[in-house]
Amino acid sequence: MSETTETNEKLNEAKEQIHDLQKDNKQITSELREVEKRVTVVESYAKPELDEMQRSNQRLSDDLRGTEKKVLRIEIFAIAITVIAAVFGFTGAWGLKIFNDAKKHMDQLEQRIDVLQESANNVEKRVEDGIQKLQEEESQSIQDLEEATAERIKVLQQVSANYRIASGITPKGNTDWEPYKDYDSTISLWVDTSKAHFSSTPIYIPTLLGSGKHYEALGTNAVYDATENGFRLYIVFPDYSELTPTLANEYNWYVSWIGLELLPE
Repeated sequence: MSETTETNEKLNEAKEQIHDLQKDNKQITSELREVEKRVTVVESYAKPELDEMQRSNQRLSDDLRGTEKKVLRIEIFAIAITVIAAVFGFTGAWGLKIFNDAKKHMDQLEQRIDVLQESANNVEKRVEDGIQKLQEEESQSIQDLEEATAERIKVLQQVSANYRIASGITPKGNTDWEPYKDYDSTISLWVDTSKAHFSSTPIYIPTLLGSGKHYEALGTNAVYDATENGFRLYIVFPDYSELTPTLANEYNWYVSWIGLELLPE
């Protein structure tokens, strides 16, 4: 196998790795957006329920305090009846009825206190379970993102051990687009990469960005005249409709690029 062939194979392998990194980046970005959507949905679902739980808990607490006051008054009344019965000798049916009625009322109030206390405990548990569920989902989402990011960094480290990577960007809304010959449907751009100080012609991976119409353009990743100091792009619409440097800058078109140079062994 010739040295040129081996070098080309390594460069192609590096290009595939870069493409894989770009796919990973898109996937991580997509996963992050999905996590944000899930958190938003969970929060929108959980917040009204938690608010209602807190209001219910407050109402139960108010009822409980009111019931405790009633119990206290009944206990005082029962003590008073007992004292009166002992002092004045209410030993007949009337005195016994008053005492039994008071005791019955006390028992009913104590049962209501137990019910209210159980309801309050249930509300508190639901609130705690809701908060715990949110925390677990958020923790899992963060862990998934950290693992994906760590894997991406690992791949980048493997690539950077054998290749030199540089990147750059042209001015947004002020890129030096040029008309192509006399056509009013094609523009070109010389992308200057000299600041990267490549020692040989790298693999260039360009991306056209902007605020509109860039997704329709053709030629956005077709590299021409590549050298260690730059490369050229030719951009056209599929229907060959009007495209001028002025329009390109009105669309805020600009180019982001990555250069990958094979390092000597």
